Amino acid sequence: MVYITSLDDPKVKMDFGKFLYVEYEPEVKANLDKIYIAPAATQYQPYLAKLLCGTNSLGKKIKIELSNNPYRLPTSH
Repeated sequence: MVYITSLDDPKVKMDFGKFLYVEYEPEVKANLDKIYIAPAATQYQPYLAKLLCGTNSLGKKIKIELSNNPYRLPTSH
């Protein structure tokens, strides 16, 4: 799922250094199938698993996987 907008968009909820997300309609969980998390976010995997426990609207379990792709370039090139 990709949503491109400005940080000034009222749907963007942000508390600098704590969280940043987009408020979606309808409920996102019902439409999720698989979530990829960055290697640097592995400490949040148990939290996501608890938050997303259960199934989506198709009755499938939502999978959480560690991504093998980098989400940002290293600072030194």
